[in-house]
Amino acid sequence: MANVNTAIIPTIFARALMALRGRTVMPRLVNTSYGAEAIEKGDTISIPVPTAVAPLPVAAAQVPPAPGDTTPTRVQLALDNWRQSTPFHLTDKEMKEAEVNENFIPGQLSEAVKGLSNYVNAQILALYTGVYGFVGTTGVTPFAEATPVVDIATQARKILNRQEAPYDDRRCVLDFDAEAAALALPSFSHASKIGRTDVVQRGELGTIFGFDWYADAAIPTHTETQTGTALVDDGAGVAVGLKTVHMDGFTVKPEAGDIFTINRLSSSDPSAQTYVVVSSTALVGTDSDVTFEPGLAVALAAGDDDSPIVWKGNYVANLAFHRDAIAFASRPLLDDAYMGSSTMITMPDPVTGLTFRLETSRQHKQTVWELDILFGVALVRPDLACILAG
Repeated sequence: MANVNTAIIPTIFARALMALRGRTVMPRLVNTSYGAEAIEKGDTISIPVPTAVAPLPVAAAQVPPAPGDTTPTRVQLALDNWRQSTPFHLTDKEMKEAEVNENFIPGQLSEAVKGLSNYVNAQILALYTGVYGFVGTTGVTPFAEATPVVDIATQARKILNRQEAPYDDRRCVLDFDAEAAALALPSFSHASKIGRTDVVQRGELGTIFGFDWYADAAIPTHTETQTGTALVDDGAGVAVGLKTVHMDGFTVKPEAGDIFTINRLSSSDPSAQTYVVVSSTALVGTDSDVTFEPGLAVALAAGDDDSPIVWKGNYVANLAFHRDAIAFASRPLLDDAYMGSSTMITMPDPVTGLTFRLETSRQHKQTVWELDILFGVALVRPDLACILAG
């Protein structure tokens, strides 16, 4: 095999990674604190979720109180997403130009990095289907309606406060329609001037109402799947905390991401809790067992049989969250300076948390480049997130 110009390859690679920072939002905002050792696809990272610790009264005694057992739940973050770019080639001319021009980034390499980073970004945002906190009006762009901005933003803050999210490291990511509406308001115009120095470069709106505000092109739109007139169908009642209720009245069953409230017949629900569908069983007639998060905030009594289920409908899934709501890990795949007929280089980006591997090989009069990335993402703490619907 002819020599590949290995000296310039890391330089070109590093320039491409610098270019991705301006358009990669979500990996920078979530929890990426899970090590960087090489790993294989399918391995998992076990993430502990701490349990609440109640305070005890202090009483002087000869024997101290026995320590209580705490068993944190664990969420498994699977490194199961291995993606590669379509192989592309750089000519000898492009290789030479990259060597002599420090500002040159081959266009195809930039597109390969962009494609993979956009895919990662979209996978993180797709976790919205597990978020049950909900504010805003479906079908109405946030900050474009008559409701004052303080009412919209502080409602998201209130939901996170109720769900006991820490006050620091809170972020809100909007689609471009909501961002444009926000930027037209004095509150956000002022916030953008006092925010971080890279506001314009990274699309950040600034810090206001306890959130760092960002814009992202990949905010998903959820299309509600269920149809019919769903009712609670459980005459025996359902206890507080349970996460499955038998319902009837469907013509099409609900799916993950559909959000609802329960209009209880026996008495009002002071919690006004919103629930997100996790799964539902196949329809038997019009009936389905619907599993949701969180557990019931208020028990359903026998008198709540036939209570109407009120669905939120379609919504744009703008997201307000604490960084610990979502865990993300991008691990380096094994590389050697030379492996078989290829040269491999792994390069992490400390800002976005993404780690790419570049593989190059020499063909006839050209060099073939191929990027891949191994990562995993999980909604670890849905209680630390809230949909800001549009």
